Amino acid sequence: MAQTRVVISDRLRPVAEELQVVTGVSSLSDVVALLLTKYGHHLKNTWEIAPQQVVNPEVSSVNQIPAQGFIPVPAEPQNQHPGNGQ
Repeated sequence: MAQTRVVISDRLRPVAEELQVVTGVSSLSDVVALLLTKYGHHLKNTWEIAPQQVVNPEVSSVNQIPAQGFIPVPAEPQNQHPGNGQ
């Protein structure tokens, strides 16, 4: 069987490790294989959706992946409320 090396960025490694625990697979390679087999066809089929197929235009930005090749993770919300000293 041919092998290919995949590099997981330091930022995404905790997510991959958590998925490894949650799914019970034995390695990070298995996590990648699981994601490709379970979600690969969906990603391929929905990567570019024609405008007439978009039900909610506000959600369409979710389908746009930046050129860097990774999905940005939103920053943690700031729990600051005016007037309570935080």
